[in-house]
Amino acid sequence: MTRMLRPARLLPAVGAALLCLALALGFARAQTTPAAPTIDSVTPGDTQLKVAWTAPAGETGITAYDVRHIKTSEDETDDANWTVVDNAWTSEALEYTFTGLDNGTQYDVQVRAVNINGDGTWSGKEVGTPALPAPTISSVRADDRALFVSWSAPTGITSKVEAYDVRYIETTADETVDANWTVEEDAWEDGDDSLAYAITGLANNTEYDVQVRAVDVDLVDGAWSATISATPADHGDTQATATSVTAGARVWGVIDPSDDEDYFSFTVSSTADYWVYTRGDLDTVGELLDSNGVELESDDYGAVLPNPDAFFMWDKLSAGTYYVKVTGYGATDEPYVLRVRALTEGGGWPSAPTVPINGSASGTIDPEDDTDSFKIQLSETTEVAIRASGFPDTVGQLYTSRSRLVASNDDGYLPGGSRNFLIRQSLAAGTYYLNVSSFSDWSDGPFTVYLTAITEPGSTIAAAQAMTLGGVAGGTISPAGDEDYFSLTLDETTHVIIGGVSTEADISGELLDSNSMQAPVDSIHFSDRFVFQGTLDAGTYYLKVTGDG
Repeated sequence: MTRMLRPARLLPAVGAALLCLALALGFARAQTTPAAPTIDSVTPGDTQLKVAWTAPAGETGITAYDVRHIKTSEDETDDANWTVVDNAWTSEALEYTFTGLDNGTQYDVQVRAVNINGDGTWSGKEVGTPALPAPTISSVRADDRALFVSWSAPTGITSKVEAYDVRYIETTADETVDANWTVEEDAWEDGDDSLAYAITGLANNTEYDVQVRAVDVDLVDGAWSATISATPADHGDTQATATSVTAGARVWGVIDPSDDEDYFSFTVSSTADYWVYTRGDLDTVGELLDSNGVELESDDYGAVLPNPDAFFMWDKLSAGTYYVKVTGYGATDEPYVLRVRALTEGGGWPSAPTVPINGSASGTIDPEDDTDSFKIQLSETTEVAIRASGFPDTVGQLYTSRSRLVASNDDGYLPGGSRNFLIRQSLAAGTYYLNVSSFSDWSDGPFTVYLTAITEPGSTIAAAQAMTLGGVAGGTISPAGDEDYFSLTLDETTHVIIGGVSTEADISGELLDSNSMQAPVDSIHFSDRFVFQGTLDAGTYYLKVTGDG
């Protein structure tokens, strides 16, 4: 059977023409690749750039986005020079993070959309420079002609930070020009205990803006932090207007004019030993007062290096509010730093504070029979020097964790504290306890214990082992006639005491300047020790130690 087909109905001519036009337009759109996206931002990070973009207007059917980057300094005309990441869009957010880039190097970045017809047009170029992210300023405390800045490290990259820079500018100045800011480089260097810095030499009653940035291990500058503002001001000159300080803080002050008096207050929550003292070049006088203004302690000559003219007071204080009055003696108009430190002693070995390698811990010997204990933990066999400095005539006893006496000493004969103990010992990995007591009942007061790892110094000036003021180093004379060299660099004219001591060899020392000439200082030599004392100009000096035995 033959099936008949019904002819289609003919459309009017105009309708057909419209249909044909519509089909032609639909066919042309189906063959079109996407237009270029728009880059909204390029955010730098540590060896990273995060790029965010907006989709091309009116485009639908986009299946992917590609991103690419190239160092701005390279030839961008050749597509092969670019690094392309296909299918960079993997979430609802239109963004992607490039990793493995070089900090401090500027990159150009582009984005393109992709649909079923292929790759679209690359966007316009935007630039970004990877760098450590900005730190966060915790606080800016206003002191007398100074600002004390504290900050926290950028999240997750502490190990990559080599240093921090701090910059400041008067709030009323034009901050858009970097040259208008004053930059303090290396305000913190790797190894410092706290992320803090004092900006000094400022004008009181003038507001300043402050920022901080991190510097990575390749010495590439990171991003500046958000701005925090503060206004330096003179400290109060009465108990009623005293500046409140917290235990452990460092507070900057200036005595100007000569009859200026600075008052500070602090609160004690429970009975503890307190140290109250100043540092700096100023000859200061200190008075410790109770809440009624009654004097508890006073001092003019603390006899503590590096400035024996600064005051040093200590007392066991019960709960309450106390005041410190600071004045100058003789020449003034110089800055000083006030410290108020609380020392809570442990109850024996179980709660003894730990002395870190190449670090220190402090205590106070009370007038009565008193022994302070400290813990030492070593992860490997280490030769160490353990010493004390301070007011009491200290005795040190070192024990294993099983109470076996390892070493003890009464007088170490190091300059600046010859009656304080000194123990040098090679110790296996493990836990040790150090007991510190006084040689006699009348010898009491604050002391500090130092733990230093000993490494053998070089045998030439070129290989000299660097020392710092207040530091200890050691060596071994072997064989007889061996020469050991140490170096000391001074940033300014400084009065120094440098000495050495040995219990097993006859030693002698020479203090040389950078030209290998004898440094202009006084010296005293005994068979087992030597001391140099004098004022040295800024520069690098070398200590040569020789001996027999």
